[in-house]
Amino acid sequence: MTDESVFSIEKQVAETLATGQKIQAIRIYREATGKGLKDSKECIE
Repeated sequence: MTDESVFSIEKQVAETLATGQKIQAIRIYREATGKGLKDSKECIE
């Protein structure tokens, strides 16, 4: 994963969280990283 794609994912997650869509933010993070639900949830929170 390149620095640019990491930044893009972080931006997407931050924007999604800013609109109050925590579950969607976790979903975006999971799809981008391939991590499990528990790890993704912990990272987002």
